[in-house]
Parts: sequence; structure tokens; C-alpha cells
Amino acid sequence: MRTRWRKLTRPAVVQIGGVRLRTTGPAITPTIAKYLYKGAYEAQERRIIGESLRADDVVLDVGGGLGFIAAFCARRCRGVTVVEANPDLCPVIRDTLALNGLAGEVVNAVLAPGDGTATFHVARDFWASSLCPVPDTVRTVEVPALAASALMARVRPTYLVMDIEGGEAELLPHIPLDGVRCLCVEIHPEATGQEAMDKALASVTARGFHRDETLSQPQQILFRRSAAS
Repeated sequence: MRTRWRKLTRPAVVQIGGVRLRTTGPAITPTIAKYLYKGAYEAQERRIIGESLRADDVVLDVGGGLGFIAAFCARRCRGVTVVEANPDLCPVIRDTLALNGLAGEVVNAVLAPGDGTATFHVARDFWASSLCPVPDTVRTVEVPALAASALMARVRPTYLVMDIEGGEAELLPHIPLDGVRCLCVEIHPEATGQEAMDKALASVTARGFHRDETLSQPQQILFRRSAAS
């Protein structure tokens, strides 16, 4: 009933998981609006993070999208930093945080082994945008590549969220995980190939993490640092 009412009335703002989100603007295509009206946006990540985030956590959200996960976390933890490659989405993330009376740092960059630049493919539906070429690319942009080690050392996150449409296969083996107790990552083996994804995930477990089978889903995985690590 709520979804039908939202589709009929098209409210400018909806609330999902306690977070207010705008339903209009250049980033909101009909497909994305449908998920917002249904309340299904980032449903799996919301459930996983809601069950595993602690009040004393510092969150690094890599691939910020509309800023929903950042705001969802900021309501529950000590601090949030967001890294988003799509320059069009950085103002949207800041607006989402402000709309909810929350604070957080927003960085327009791609996390990489070292500093430089990277080519980013912007898709019609922003959540399909990627470092990997995508079928519905509407434009490509050159964005800063920021050394993951430098950002991790500055932010010192305890909780890492990653949804970067295939970029996780390259980033995971190189990103330092010292001090991180939980990693929630959405995987995209269809973009990277299963072998590359398996190697990336193995690099996480090799550093003292285990997969939480209770909360993990086939595409969204929660890694927790093992007690002995």
C-alpha cells in the first residue's frame, strides 16, 4: 500500500531505514525512483550494517551513491567518510547528509594502490557506473585516484563499506585493513570474472578475517576480523 501511494503521489522526499532521501534530481532515473518508492534501496546492505555496526565505529564508505549508507551509518556511529568517484553524486551525498542533520566528509576520488587519475564510466542509472566499461555508459570522466594507504591512515576506519561495481577486485588486495574490524562489500564477479573475485576475497581472509555466514548474502558479504587476529 505504501509503495502504491508513493507511486501515485510521487513525494519529493521518502524515508527509508530512518534516512530521508530525495526522489527527484538529475541522479534519479525512473528505475532508481522505483526502488526509493518501494523502500528497497540498499536493502541488503542496510540489514547487514544495521546488525553489525557499533556506536564507536568510524566508517569509510567507498562508493557513496546517494549518500544513503553514509547517512544510515552516521546516525549510529562516531564518524563517516565517503569516497565517491562520480563527481555528479558528491553534492547529492552532501545534500542527503544535510537533509538528515548529519555530518560527514565526502571525497571525490577513486581509491587505488597509488595517487594519479582514473577513467570512470558514468552509466544512466548511477549505480551501474564503474571503472570497468558498462553497456549504458553516457559519458566518461577523469577523476583523481587516491592512494588507499594514505586515506586509511588518515581516517583510521574500524568499519569499511565497499560497493564499487567491480573495482573491489583490484582494490581489496591492496587496501590496508589494519584497525578494521568489519568489512561489508558488494561483489560483482560478472564484471571482474570469478577467478579475480575469488583472489580478492581470499586476500581479505588471509589478513585475519572470516565471512559472517549469518548476515552475508551471495552478493553482499560481511567479513569480521577473527578474534585471534
